[in-house]
Amino acid sequence: MIRSTANKVMWVGRATVFMVGLSVILALVLGVATTAMGANGKPFLLGKKNVASAISTLVKKGPGPALSLVVEANQPPLKVNSKAKVANLNADTVDGLEGASFVQGGGRASQGMAAVPAGTLATILETSNPNIKVGYKCPSNPANGGDLVVSSPGITEDMNVFIYMDSASFSYPFRLVRELFGPLGGGNLVSIQAPADGAHFTIQAQGANVATIEMFSFHRATDCHAQAQALVTRD
Repeated sequence: MIRSTANKVMWVGRATVFMVGLSVILALVLGVATTAMGANGKPFLLGKKNVASAISTLVKKGPGPALSLVVEANQPPLKVNSKAKVANLNADTVDGLEGASFVQGGGRASQGMAAVPAGTLATILETSNPNIKVGYKCPSNPANGGDLVVSSPGITEDMNVFIYMDSASFSYPFRLVRELFGPLGGGNLVSIQAPADGAHFTIQAQGANVATIEMFSFHRATDCHAQAQALVTRD
């Protein structure tokens, strides 16, 4: 009876050791296999970090996309860790806007506005390349007309500058500045009177680039308000 019980205990002990040993062996084997699967030439493991030292290429034959990424709502379908440009990766829209919605070529836009105190001159907007400074002079009595003031600081050569003014009182047709005032360069100033009841100016200057400036002015009881927007374009 005692011998039989002892034999059973020893059998259970050997079985336990065998199972533990088998578990360790399987863990080691499967662990190595799992790691190997993430290496070059092995299957891609879902839900795992896959590491390879060579580029991975997916080639799909026939029509249709080669890859489809489906995620839950409001989740990004892809995550990257670099801002480097990807060759041949084109975006159909930017913030929902098609390419035709943007200014073609290089360029920049700027804006300016000011409440100009009576009897003072304020710069409303300034562009660079071409260098054009647009200001407005508010008279001591805002009931009287003011002045659009245009200059080209730092420019020594002649520059083609066209100015147009339109108001409730009259329209000043497009004219080339140098036909009226001489060359605009070296910081020369051009001053065109504007009525108190409001005016709209269009100014276009041509240097290495082209600057188009739209400006509006209106006189209030104690000051003059002027605002402008400029677009500089280049090839």
